[in-house]
Amino acid sequence: MFLIFPFSIAALRPVIIVPTSFASNLFVTGSNLVKDWYCPKNLQNDKVWTDTSYFADPLRNCLFQWLQLQWDESKRSAVSHPNATITTSDFGGFDGFVNDPKLEYIPNYEYLIEYFEKFGYQRKINLFGAPFDFRFNPNTETLKQYYSELQKLITDTFASQNQKVVLVAHGYGASVIQFFLTNYCEDKFKDTYIQKVVYITPTFVGSITADIAMWTGKDSIGFFVGESDYSQDSIHSMGFVHSQMANHDIMGSDVVFTDPDGKTYTAAEFSDLLQNKKVHYVNQKLFLSSEPFFGQGPTSPAVPVTILYNSERDTPVRFTAKSWDTAEVEVENGKGDGVVLAASIEKVCKDINAKCVDLSVPNPYGDHWKIIYLHDTAEAVYSAVMSDN
Repeated sequence: MFLIFPFSIAALRPVIIVPTSFASNLFVTGSNLVKDWYCPKNLQNDKVWTDTSYFADPLRNCLFQWLQLQWDESKRSAVSHPNATITTSDFGGFDGFVNDPKLEYIPNYEYLIEYFEKFGYQRKINLFGAPFDFRFNPNTETLKQYYSELQKLITDTFASQNQKVVLVAHGYGASVIQFFLTNYCEDKFKDTYIQKVVYITPTFVGSITADIAMWTGKDSIGFFVGESDYSQDSIHSMGFVHSQMANHDIMGSDVVFTDPDGKTYTAAEFSDLLQNKKVHYVNQKLFLSSEPFFGQGPTSPAVPVTILYNSERDTPVRFTAKSWDTAEVEVENGKGDGVVLAASIEKVCKDINAKCVDLSVPNPYGDHWKIIYLHDTAEAVYSAVMSDN
């Protein structure tokens, strides 16, 4: 499908892969974190995401509480539980990525990594991973620390390889890298160290699925581990959900929601409704801190951009609430990857002057979470990395 060129090992451009939400393992150290008698009282660098023992009832109640974010007024930022330290692992490598075949709905990047290795890439030499704490919106203290580490990885890689770096980011990882490039990095840094960025089904264009999650209190995390008494407050606290809501600029005057009384709402009107009707007061400032991400469209990161997306899977374009008192909704579909609408991607491609490639996958492997497993995806990513166009 895509033209592959032979390149010498010396010519291989160094690559840093940034995973999507849920695809980084999270470790907790802390004590007296929750009051439920069945929850462990002390944790010492325990892998709570993705230890599947915490996916079962009642321990999933512990998991949702451990992962819930809080607002720190002094830092003006979302933070983890005050008694907890939550970290990722193996920054620069891939051991910090989720790699469990049983968790089929959480993207596993091993196929993509091995595809690059076929062309001479070597882990931690010219092929790197950058796991991150996916719970936060991109503009938080936790992710600012991540950006500092990422800048160091980029400069160290440039020094060792004598070549600019290519950033490859999937899903919500693309949202994080988009903010890193547009708000954290100076132009001189980008000109010196970054060759290009390759986004795979980026969620910074917004997604109706996030609006549905905020309305119902049921996000993918609930799908993975099951529902919990604590799931709605936990999901409503997480910036990665807020920041991926339907984008006001991109959706414009399009109707995205109809309430039980038949009143219709644009993306901007729906976010106001959410704040007033659904988001608990303890999560209000967390929600509002993510507004810049769903309130305005993305801008050019001032580096060459390639976007890979899909236009062949049913994808929510608007939804209707059946009742004010239940989470039951009726969804109307457009086309995309099941999470991100193709029309939103195509609009952003023009807005930021990106080169966009429609992978056009009609089968279930064209879904947002699974598209990373496809040979065509790996081939397209590699071609984009190595192409001078």
